[in-house]
Amino acid sequence: MEVNKIEGTHLGQKSEYKFSYDPSLLVPVPRQENRSLINVDNRNLPFIGYDIWNCYEISCLLSNGKPFVGIAKIKYSCNSEFLVESKSLKLYLNSFNMTCIKANDEFYAKRELEEIISSDLGKVLQTVVQVSVFGSTCTSSCDSILSDCTRMKYLRYIDFEEIVAPFSYTEDPSLLKVLPMGEDGTIIYQSDLLRSNCKITKQPDWGTIYIGLEYKERVLKMSNLLKYIISFRNENHFHEEICETIYKRLYDVLDIQKEGSLIVACFYTRRGGIDINPIRASNIQMFGYFRDYLNIDRVSPKTLRQ
Repeated sequence: MEVNKIEGTHLGQKSEYKFSYDPSLLVPVPRQENRSLINVDNRNLPFIGYDIWNCYEISCLLSNGKPFVGIAKIKYSCNSEFLVESKSLKLYLNSFNMTCIKANDEFYAKRELEEIISSDLGKVLQTVVQVSVFGSTCTSSCDSILSDCTRMKYLRYIDFEEIVAPFSYTEDPSLLKVLPMGEDGTIIYQSDLLRSNCKITKQPDWGTIYIGLEYKERVLKMSNLLKYIISFRNENHFHEEICETIYKRLYDVLDIQKEGSLIVACFYTRRGGIDINPIRASNIQMFGYFRDYLNIDRVSPKTLRQ
């Protein structure tokens, strides 16, 4: 089946919600189509990373008929050949709504749902999928994406940078400019102005982006970086593709293969009860800036956009 037909199995189509558990609703989408456009080979990725999905509308019926309501956090590696199409996941999760599971209390319901969802997604995506389900009484022990120390020392919020016309609203890597610096260091850029559109339906997707750079004598010109982020405004791609495109452009212009370290994290507004948050990094140490967010056992904090 052609890739665009696979992606459009549910997305952009009128769908009826199933009232009983149905794993056949899940649709895998090959990653390689978009990666080919930015010269990335699945067999030799210039990054490591994860896709993290926060699902806010998890519900089923306990064995005694009482409803269970919770939140699920789903995490799997960007090394997987496939990503899961978002509407198919929403339809799949909704198929639990009127389904009676074996558990008769919240504790066992969480464990049972974790096992079922992890197994179903693992089979479809052909990779290991981590799933944590949190009950209605769950709370988050962290209230921001970045730790206080990281935020105070390294964060640069770039949305108030002075930028002048002309503007591009289709992705334009020529906008990226590198400045020489006299010393090594660390900087994390943040913007709430990320906007792109769904690849199939063209509905707008809003996000907050973090770009972390451990640099050696070179940094990004912030006003140009902001114009580059804005240039995605009319792009039509899935969230994971947007993140990987931005990462690859920065990887190339900063010559990360030779020096420095890079991480790009895109946290999108939820739609249909799910937000999707891809993170790509040049090495495992860079994940430290988002340690709490990457922890599958912790409820995710929110950005302004979320």
